[in-house]
Amino acid sequence: MEPTDDSSWSVVCNDGMGRNEAAAMCSYFGFSAGILIDPYSLDGKYDLTEIFGYGATDCSCASGTEDPNFCSWTAYEDAEVPCVDGQQAAVSCANEAFEIEVYQMSSSVNNKGKAKLKCYARASRYGMDMDLKDEGEVFIANRDRIGNYSVVLDVEEMKYKKNNDYWKGKVFTDLESEDRCFICVVAIRNSWRMDVMVDPDCSYGFSDDDLWGELLGDDEYEEYSSKKKLGMWRNALSRQG
Repeated sequence: MEPTDDSSWSVVCNDGMGRNEAAAMCSYFGFSAGILIDPYSLDGKYDLTEIFGYGATDCSCASGTEDPNFCSWTAYEDAEVPCVDGQQAAVSCANEAFEIEVYQMSSSVNNKGKAKLKCYARASRYGMDMDLKDEGEVFIANRDRIGNYSVVLDVEEMKYKKNNDYWKGKVFTDLESEDRCFICVVAIRNSWRMDVMVDPDCSYGFSDDDLWGELLGDDEYEEYSSKKKLGMWRNALSRQG
């Protein structure tokens, strides 16, 4: 679908397009994953058809196609069904279809036992940022020095600060200082996908790697077993909250 000269640019109508076609377009630009999106979710609130007319429709790519020039399509002038504004084919591409990361955590506990905790996280699907306020669940757990887990702040007690993309919470705790090792848990609703971060100020030197090793054991690369273990751990903690 490469133009033959600068005057022949046009857009593709998304009629009939799906995962294979999105993957082919993203692969062409060097990405390994992609998905069709609403063209008006991109920057710019203008009528795209006023800039570029439709040039093709009914694009169809075989699974594994890496170049849309090897797909089939119908020239728009020969299309039986017209396309309207909003049907411009647009894709979001990324090298990872899904990513989630807790990238910062902080805590402080005063001499009266009042704890203040913050947790920063981000997630994306096919390169597009997810709204974790609506699509995520965040809670704070604690692991004591002998390995017992408990919920310190549950989902309802964590407050999201949109302008800074973090959650914060306050709670009075009777945990002994040597048993304080807070853990931020960020999960996608209705999914097993999650990430965790151990408080850098954990009182006994427990790390993120230690936590993942404890949760997954020898099954780190056994996807089904990992899903099951993570789900059970998260659900057990959630019920405590």
